[in-house]
Amino acid sequence: MSAAQPLVQVEDIQKYFPLTRSLSETIRGHAKLAIRAVDGVSFDVRPGETVGLIGESGSGKTTLGWLISRLHEPTGGRILFEGQDVAHLQGSKLRAWRRNVQVVFQDPVGSLDPRMRVWEIVSEPIRAQEPGLRKAELRRRVAELLPTVGLMPEILDQYPHEFSGGGRQRLSLARALSLRPKLIVLDEPTSALDVAVQAQILNRLVALQSEFGFAYLLITHNVSAVKYVADRVAVLYLGKLAEVGTVREVLEHPTHPYTKALLAALPVPDVRRRRARFRISGEIPTLIRPPPGCRFATRCPFVIDRCRVEEPLLRSIGKDPTHLAACHRAEEVVDIPPETLMAMEGSGASPSPIAPGSHLVGTTAA
Repeated sequence: MSAAQPLVQVEDIQKYFPLTRSLSETIRGHAKLAIRAVDGVSFDVRPGETVGLIGESGSGKTTLGWLISRLHEPTGGRILFEGQDVAHLQGSKLRAWRRNVQVVFQDPVGSLDPRMRVWEIVSEPIRAQEPGLRKAELRRRVAELLPTVGLMPEILDQYPHEFSGGGRQRLSLARALSLRPKLIVLDEPTSALDVAVQAQILNRLVALQSEFGFAYLLITHNVSAVKYVADRVAVLYLGKLAEVGTVREVLEHPTHPYTKALLAALPVPDVRRRRARFRISGEIPTLIRPPPGCRFATRCPFVIDRCRVEEPLLRSIGKDPTHLAACHRAEEVVDIPPETLMAMEGSGASPSPIAPGSHLVGTTAA
């Protein structure tokens, strides 16, 4: 594989969860309904790169990560791994491929079997990929691996309940590293940890990537973690990509109104702003029958009639060709900083062309 070729290419990937119909609906021939959790997403992850995936709860971030790691079967689209379509691998081929992609789950308590000892938990992927290894060999390999995540080899026979939240997350990370994967999907790896432990885990992730060269897909609400760890960031809203680009471009010069709203809602250590924080108002559309046009139209302060009937496509914005946004009014709102949303009062829309620095329509909350 050449250095220029992406490690993972996601092309128009879709995941629809079908809803169960009642007997009367089936008899009457009602159409089958489904929740469109991920609906036509395309992006890539390069070797040794970290891509941050951010968005509100329910935006489809975890579902997308599970699709890439093949914990979900996609409804449509392609997942290319080193040029090979792995979206529908089955059986022994899927098992063999799994060593390339591992997952660190959000809840370290729920993802670790409380009946298993440390050496059994961490060696579980090894036993799945290399059956027949003796217990002594498995313990040796786990003992060699534990120091790389900041744990001592002496803990081999301990159980998960004997560790703090940070210790359990390190065990999850060690399990993911046991096969030396090429991509690790990090699903909210620091959400259950206090701030000090979060910093330790993030520092460890950066060091491990520098040492082993694997790629990360970082799924998180923590924008600060994305700033520190990621190279690029993708913003997801209701199963659709709103904005994609380098961390510096997207987080310092956001283009899509949804990205601006997310950044405006972040808490800031400034006493002058403690009584006001922007909140996205409006009704969230259903993912069973999503409306035509932009899915953010019902909540967007910049909405116009075109937004409600025509779906915007991801397109290059500004001087950086890798900075993409799906917004009809991107050129008009690109220079409006997220902080401007803090000054907005009332509610409504602003359908006319917007001058940079002008006050916009939105809400404030104490």
